Amino acid sequence: MSSQDIPEENLPAEQDAHGAVSVADEHDPFADPGLPPHEHRVQDIDERAAKRSERVVAFLFTLSMLLTVGFIASYVAIPADKSIFVFPIGHISALNFALGLTLGGALFTIGAGAVHWARTLMSDVEIADERHAIEAPPRSGPRSWPTSRRVPRSRRSAVAS
Repeated sequence: MSSQDIPEENLPAEQDAHGAVSVADEHDPFADPGLPPHEHRVQDIDERAAKRSERVVAFLFTLSMLLTVGFIASYVAIPADKSIFVFPIGHISALNFALGLTLGGALFTIGAGAVHWARTLMSDVEIADERHAIEAPPRSGPRSWPTSRRVPRSRRSAVAS
């Protein structure tokens, strides 16, 4: 692809003799463009879609739990020396196959459930929380240590050396 094939709208803005690029706003070149207008999701508008998303998330989390139980059950029930034949792979250990399949499925479904929950059910409106001050309240009197925690002078010199 040569430079003659590039459409004009994909080319950078005009440059002056020293290489400076022209900006959209001459008065404030670093102006905040703002956020795009909020677009509601289907789950925000349709109650049936929200319920369907809740059921999908609940199904994925439940399936993850069942696969985790299957992982533990296969570890207990399948002997380590048993081998099975899986068509594209060949003869493999039944225990390794069951452990890998159940743990992989459990991790995938819990991850897919979390992503689906975050994208479809979690609120997507930005909210600023009011927080309390981080600083501690001022002290009322002089700072003094409790006498029960003081180390005698004879032990201080032994500890320091």
